[in-house]
Amino acid sequence: AFALNALDVEATKALIRETESQIVINVGSAFLNMSVLRACIDTGVAYLDTAIHEEPGKVCETPPWYGNYEWNHLEECKQKNITAILGVGFDPGVVNAYAALA
Repeated sequence: AFALNALDVEATKALIRETESQIVINVGSAFLNMSVLRACIDTGVAYLDTAIHEEPGKVCETPPWYGNYEWNHLEECKQKNITAILGVGFDPGVVNAYAALA
């Protein structure tokens, strides 16, 4: 197990390199998404998160919030051939997956 301040991009990059990770599955708070995504882009690893990023000072900002943060890095991910799957969520994400199996 590792302890990590995921807001610290350099520390996150160091852990990705140390563990030789090929994918990071971010199940932390939505406030962490941008720093973890940046670390993944900078180290060339795939990224998946379960929530759309929120800034602590802008919680419940005007929609469409999903286009305000992570999605702005689409071209950079394409250029660097990095898979980034955003906002797969637990709710409604997992609920939708369960419904598909019902």
